[in-house]
Amino acid sequence: MSPPVRLLLIGCGRVCRRYHLPALRHLGKAEIRGIAEPDPRAATAARPAAEVPVFADAARLLAEVEADAALILTPPESHAALVAGALARELHVFVEKPLADRSGEAIRLASLAVARGRILQVGFNRRLRPAYRALRRALRKAGPGPHRFDLRLRTPGGRWGRGGRDEETLRDELLFDLGSHLVDLAAWLAGTPIAELRAKPLRLHPRGPELDAELVLRGGSRAYCRIGYGRRQEERVIVRQAQGLLVATPWTCHRGTWTALTGLGDRLRRLADLGGARLGLGRNLTQRTFDTQLDLFLEGVRRGRADPAVADAEAGVAATRAVDAWRRSLAAHGSWMRIEPSTEGTSRS
Repeated sequence: MSPPVRLLLIGCGRVCRRYHLPALRHLGKAEIRGIAEPDPRAATAARPAAEVPVFADAARLLAEVEADAALILTPPESHAALVAGALARELHVFVEKPLADRSGEAIRLASLAVARGRILQVGFNRRLRPAYRALRRALRKAGPGPHRFDLRLRTPGGRWGRGGRDEETLRDELLFDLGSHLVDLAAWLAGTPIAELRAKPLRLHPRGPELDAELVLRGGSRAYCRIGYGRRQEERVIVRQAQGLLVATPWTCHRGTWTALTGLGDRLRRLADLGGARLGLGRNLTQRTFDTQLDLFLEGVRRGRADPAVADAEAGVAATRAVDAWRRSLAAHGSWMRIEPSTEGTSRS
């Protein structure tokens, strides 16, 4: 049996404690060698044993503790400095999305990972959901299109401390938290990069804030993205193509229209998935995708090369460029923003 991967854990917030730590325990392939977390209570909750050192400052952790890889689960504005510091120590890096909060920083990190010969994996776990993988295979079988994509993602942001007091903070939270997922998913499903983008203004509905964007992908496909916070989770992808409609949610992928019956069936599958997990009958879908992405990262560290199923640094750069364009379009009252051609990271399997 291979020895466990020596891991540094940077950031012990809710996503760490709810998903990443259970995944690490379930897999049993990594040994946490040190933790960086300024909140003592969060660090204590994540600490696997008393002998594991805890630092308030991530720079001290990186300087003083030997490891093979780092898991970076901090707010987006801190990613660039932390990823750069970990790569400078010759560590493989898994970082939660987005790779960085500005495209220039993301490009620099991707170049640094190549120069150091290290894996830089970004946490776009939706790529690993079976229904979305089935949708992507169906699109590949159907041919290059062009297609029309309608992507919707609404989450109960209040549970995660989202919902900034001012509009600028709220917009950034929506873009980093949800928008980064949808721009990555659109390009990955289509198998081609985003060429340009325009945004609609922030809307403050009674059900919660929303942002919309229209994406033009290279090859002519278009994607219409809507993100928002609300009382419950809402997520689906509808693809309109010559052969008809393809509909995917986290729990299903099928041909046909989205009807009230479709929505009811999807909610029942969601309840069964979550209820079964609460009763100890298995791990829920979201947890399974976290399990899979960390498993692929740890196996990649052991082999010294990233698995093609995961989002790599190139995909992270592409998503950051698209989020940057979305932000610029909002500032320019919905003007079209071109996105510079990227490498082929978004078209990988």
